Amino acid sequence: MIKILWADDQTDVVNTFSSVLAPLSAKITSAKDGNEAVQKLRTGYFDILLLDLKMPPEEWGGLWALEELRKFNKKIPVIILSGEGTQSETIKALRLGAQDYVTKDKVQADLLQRVEMVLRDSDKKAIDDLTNQFPTLISLPYKRYLNTLEPSTRLHRMLEFFEAYLRFCCIVGVCEIHQSEIILKDSGILKSMIRLSSMGTWNQARNFLAKYLPQESVFIRLNNQIDYDFSTFLIKIRNDIAHGSEPSEALATQYLKESEDKLYSFTKKLWQKIDIELVLPIKLEFDGAKFAVNGVIISGNNSALLKTFFSTSIPLISNQPYLVNNATMTYVSLFPFIVLEPSIEPATWKVMVFDSLIMDRNVEDLSGNENIRYLDISSGQRNLTPVSKPTSKMLPTFITGL
Repeated sequence: MIKILWADDQTDVVNTFSSVLAPLSAKITSAKDGNEAVQKLRTGYFDILLLDLKMPPEEWGGLWALEELRKFNKKIPVIILSGEGTQSETIKALRLGAQDYVTKDKVQADLLQRVEMVLRDSDKKAIDDLTNQFPTLISLPYKRYLNTLEPSTRLHRMLEFFEAYLRFCCIVGVCEIHQSEIILKDSGILKSMIRLSSMGTWNQARNFLAKYLPQESVFIRLNNQIDYDFSTFLIKIRNDIAHGSEPSEALATQYLKESEDKLYSFTKKLWQKIDIELVLPIKLEFDGAKFAVNGVIISGNNSALLKTFFSTSIPLISNQPYLVNNATMTYVSLFPFIVLEPSIEPATWKVMVFDSLIMDRNVEDLSGNENIRYLDISSGQRNLTPVSKPTSKMLPTFITGL
């Protein structure tokens, strides 16, 4: 269901013209001023914002809200509702990132068409960004899902994409804890996570991690995009398939019908709310104050990764992938959970993500010498061991007990 936030201090305007959007079958939530609009956008998700300009706080609360919004959510589409004598303010709103505007005297005739057009453009932008700009661990499985039409295979691709997201979420959480001073009371589920890779195990691990990490962490932001009922539904399907219950084409079609609207909402929230990068520093030069870094950005749906050049005062380790939180410009090492190696072709890379440890599952204690098994994101091949041969002793001690 499309979710619309309509911010206008004149509630009768919202009540009167909401019927114009009835063909969308949308859920419309109102905000009486700029402050309330910003608060609802911080705590909730909406597909589009309809924003009056002349309302509290002060005279042009709509402009104030738009300026605040761009500090934490630059991607939500905004349509300005402008009244008489607001031409210069409307131009300023467009410069601040609003996608379109409708004059109040033409709401009845134009609003529905403008909302539909802006939503279509937003959907296209979200898909383009998720497949080309987001970390490869997310973008490549998502692209495979989008490119598959046959119901049974498409269902599998959806499950693979969601499992990839859960895995990435857990890796980020574990690495953020490892870099912090957080003390875990019981990390038994994390020990299970490194021994057995499954959607259910990743899901249990993320629920555990959510108890410890602060709200400003990247993990919490990633985790907050996941709907409980949706994840439970997909995990049940995955478990049924794992136990030999491969769905027929008719059942796969039914599963897709029940889940793709929720997947759409999940990916749109992900696109709007998450602003991160994965980078691999290759060469670092220190000038006495900062490090000049040459590397690649681990994004997009192919193995040809873009070069990047940046500077930082934080010492990074070459050839270890880092999560960059663009909001705080902090770096978290994701090694050895993610490993990159150059491929045979120039400028291409093999991106490998942690799958599990290679060990006898009947053995309780780790020795530290167990090799890590990886999944190649590009080929889908499992049971890979990188040239560097990372072992369990490289994992955080709160997981291994070493």
